[in-house]
Amino acid sequence: MGTEEHKNKENEEDVIGGQSGNENPPDQVQNETEQPLTEEEAWHQAENTYTPEQETGVTQDAVYQTEPSSPSSAHTPSEESTGSDNDKKADQFQAYVDQGKKIGKNYFSFFVQAIQAPTKASVRHHESFSNAIVSLALITLLIPTIMYLQFRPLLQLASMFGGGPSPAGTLFFRPLLYIALLVTVIVFIIFGITKLMKVQYSLQQIVARFGALLIAPIGILIVSLLLSVMQLGWGVPVAGLGILLIFFSAAFTIYSFRHPNEEGLDPYFGIILLLVGIGLFSRIVMSGTFNLFTNFL
Repeated sequence: MGTEEHKNKENEEDVIGGQSGNENPPDQVQNETEQPLTEEEAWHQAENTYTPEQETGVTQDAVYQTEPSSPSSAHTPSEESTGSDNDKKADQFQAYVDQGKKIGKNYFSFFVQAIQAPTKASVRHHESFSNAIVSLALITLLIPTIMYLQFRPLLQLASMFGGGPSPAGTLFFRPLLYIALLVTVIVFIIFGITKLMKVQYSLQQIVARFGALLIAPIGILIVSLLLSVMQLGWGVPVAGLGILLIFFSAAFTIYSFRHPNEEGLDPYFGIILLLVGIGLFSRIVMSGTFNLFTNFL
């Protein structure tokens, strides 16, 4: 009995030993398949498998995300402010152009109506202050331009022989200053005379009516300008007629403000005062005071 139990134990140990001999541990299999590396091969393998991310911990995608944009796509605050300023200037310029077109269109229609019936236009457009300002500006510019075109060859010929003043200063800038002052003086004289006539009109209403009555002189001066550009001989006489009509329009402006029910200065004497005021102003202009004032031209 004892002998059989001993044999059974030996058989069980042989079976267990056979199973264990057939199954190798994973570590033992791996050691058998892998060949040992030399020190030089291990060094090269470590260099080939090294990446900067292992040291910094930052991936290449993160670097691309944090990389600043190119200068062509980036806009600095100074560039943005410059662009906004340019846009504002462009908008302001376009607004001025649109306003100028509107004023020119309105003045052209006003000119056509006033040239046909100046008296009716002066009454109907007595509130048209902007059109009157354009008329006064045209009067101020047309007369010096005509003088410059007509008499420039004479001054150029004189300067060739003995020298002389500048044609632009003598024929354009000085007359421009004189006409601008003369128109201003006429407007204020008319305003003062209306106060003596005891009629209640504002300065803007006086300017508007006087500007409407200047349409006929402006038309004649435009004809004179065209004749001067074409170098025809009728430019000066036509310009003289236009200048006379300016004084006539100023006198008629005073007469148009008459009111039969008001007690005040008679328009006839008001016209005389206007002519006296224009004569005094011209006397001052012809004196040395005005010449000293315009020596810089």
